Amino acid sequence: MVPAVGRFLNVLWLSIVIGTMSGCGGAGILTSPSPIRDKCPSEDVYLADFYALVDQGKLSNISAVLSEELSYDIQSDLAVALIHLVGWVPAGTFEGLQVLDEEFENDEPMGQDLAIVTRWIAKNGPNAPYLEQFSAMRGMLETCPGESTLRLIAALLKDTELMTGGDALLSSLDLDVLLAEFELEDEKGRAAVKALARNLLAALSSPDFDVNALLDIVGLLLDLEDGPGVQFRVLMEDFLSEGDKREALVQFVKCLQASDPELRLIDLVYDLLTDDALAITQLFESQPSTEGAEQGEAMSSTLPVVLEGLAGDLTVRRGLSKVLGLLLHPDHSTGVLMDVANVLEADLLDDFIQLAAAYATKSCE
Repeated sequence: MVPAVGRFLNVLWLSIVIGTMSGCGGAGILTSPSPIRDKCPSEDVYLADFYALVDQGKLSNISAVLSEELSYDIQSDLAVALIHLVGWVPAGTFEGLQVLDEEFENDEPMGQDLAIVTRWIAKNGPNAPYLEQFSAMRGMLETCPGESTLRLIAALLKDTELMTGGDALLSSLDLDVLLAEFELEDEKGRAAVKALARNLLAALSSPDFDVNALLDIVGLLLDLEDGPGVQFRVLMEDFLSEGDKREALVQFVKCLQASDPELRLIDLVYDLLTDDALAITQLFESQPSTEGAEQGEAMSSTLPVVLEGLAGDLTVRRGLSKVLGLLLHPDHSTGVLMDVANVLEADLLDDFIQLAAAYATKSCE
C-alpha cells in the first residue's frame, strides 16, 4: 500500500508538469540541445506516449485549467519555479530513479489499480467527488508551514532504518482483520475511526507533546509490543526526540486541524477502506521485501534532495502551491483526477523516469 500511495503522488506531480507542457505546446518545450544527445535518443522518443495522450485529448482538463485560468502572475511564478527546479537539483540526483524504473516495468497492474482508485475518488465513490476534502487540502496548501513540513518529510525518507522498520510493520498486518475491529458494517465504524484520529491529532498537537503518549495510541491499532512493532517504536522515539522534527510535526498537525476541523479527509479514507464496490484491500498485493528495499534506497537518495530544495526555495513553493490550489478547486478537481487516471493507465511515469535517469547518468544503458 505504501509504494502505491507514493506512486500516486508522483503521478499527480507528473500530471501537473505535463499538463503545463501541453498547455505550452507540448513537443516544443524540449527542443534545446540536451546533455545526452550524443548517447541517448532525443527527448521526443521518451515522450512519444505523452504526446499521443495529449493528441487524444486525455489531458484536456489539466491543460485547459493551466492554459485558460492561470493569471499572468501565476504563470510567471510557475515559469520561475520550473527554472529553479532544474537549477538547484544537484547532478546525479535522479540516478536512483533507475531502480524505480525497473520496479515499474515489472509492475504492470499497479497503474491500472491506481487508475481505478483515482476514478473512484473523482466520481465512483459513495460520496464522490469529495469536494469538501479537496477544499481542506487547498486550505492546507495555503496555510500550512511549507518549509518545515518538507524538511520533516525529507528527514523521514532519509532515515532508511525507520522506513524499513515501518515497511516491515505494515507488511506484517492483515488489513481485513484490522478493519474488522471497527465494526465497519455501519456508521459506528466511521465514528470509531474518527475518534481514534482525533485522539492521535490531539496527542500530536499537545504543547507538551510526548512521543510515548502518541505511540501508546498507535499501539491500540498496531502491535508495538511484539515482532517488528518493537523496533519501530524505538526508531520512532529516536526520530521524534529531536526538537526541530517534533516542532515541525506539531505545527503541521495544528494546521491540519484548522484546515479540516470536521475530519473530512478521514471520511474519504474511511470510504476508501470500506466500499465493497472498490475492495481496495484486494487491489494491491504486498511487495517482495528485496524489491521494497531497493525502492526505499532509491527514494532515500532522490526524493529528499528534491524536497529539501523545495523547502529552501520560497519562489518554487509559491508557484507550485498556486497551481496545485487551482487544480484542487471544486470546479476542476474531478476532471483533473480523470486526467491523472489516464496518465496512470498510460504508464507515463516510467517514460519520465527513463528520461530523468538518462539525464542524470548521461547513459541509456
